[in-house]
Amino acid sequence: MTQSHKEWLEERKTGIGGSDAAAVCGMSPWATPLDVYMEKVGYLDAVGRSAKEETPDMRRGTLLEPVVLQMYTDETGIVVHKPETALVSTVYPFMRANLDGVAVGHEKKGIEAKTARNRAGWGEPYSVEIPLPYLFQCQHNMVVSGLDVFDVPVLFGDFEFAIYTVPADREFQELMVEQERAFWAKVVARTPPEPVNDADVSKRWRVSKPVSRKATKADLEIGGHLLAVREYFTRLEAYKESLEAELKRSMEDVEALVCGEETICTWKTGKGRTCFDKDRFQKEHPELYAEYVYQSAASRPFLFKEKAKCLQIMKPLLAENLLPNRALLSGS
Repeated sequence: MTQSHKEWLEERKTGIGGSDAAAVCGMSPWATPLDVYMEKVGYLDAVGRSAKEETPDMRRGTLLEPVVLQMYTDETGIVVHKPETALVSTVYPFMRANLDGVAVGHEKKGIEAKTARNRAGWGEPYSVEIPLPYLFQCQHNMVVSGLDVFDVPVLFGDFEFAIYTVPADREFQELMVEQERAFWAKVVARTPPEPVNDADVSKRWRVSKPVSRKATKADLEIGGHLLAVREYFTRLEAYKESLEAELKRSMEDVEALVCGEETICTWKTGKGRTCFDKDRFQKEHPELYAEYVYQSAASRPFLFKEKAKCLQIMKPLLAENLLPNRALLSGS
């Protein structure tokens, strides 16, 4: 991680940026409100890593940003100026924006440069059809900067270049600002947002307390559902394995099944794996082994007691509606 990225992370903690907007509003495929909250309050996990490390895609986007902006200028003739510092809204102090550029000589036009591996989520050039997180980013940055339209030049993985145009949507912005306001109030009060998925739950309550609680009726109903689902997937996995075995039996020593120009499946002999005999190394080189041993971050595994009688009692009340195709999968 470069020093500039560290400084960027520290600056992000001072408010909600454009790249946070979709996640704060629960509309990002990459992050949840809790993820953003943990970043803003300076959360570090057990191994000391930031909640938002620089990924290879982020690094590629940073390196190619000047290239994309130059291609935009070459395509449109518009000179782009990049603000040296982040902008902070005078109306909503919790909102900030790092603009990729502003069109020189063109009032009320910002530039948001992007790179993308493929065209998934992107519509026709010069349309407003861009991936939802980038739409939130543009609308957020308009609120902060006072600009009324953003051009989004993008360089795709096959080096195809396109430009998209996003105009201001006042109703969209109002709804977004209200959600951001509510989120920032939680940051200030140090009140975490509610978890929205299993990963969030694990992040929210990472460490257990040595106490027990009596299960409620709702807990038992959920447990009954979970028991039925686990049994369902156990049968489904067995069914999958039996179908794979039938195909292998049909193939015998052939390594591929084809249909016309398409390959249906392959069953090839691969190279053996290179393995490390840890136990032998520890026995023969104990001092060297000790130098490289470290304790991993604490985990909190979830163990479900499927044989608990109270769950078995609840399961029959729920499983029939939950698993309409049980007879087919059980072979009856």
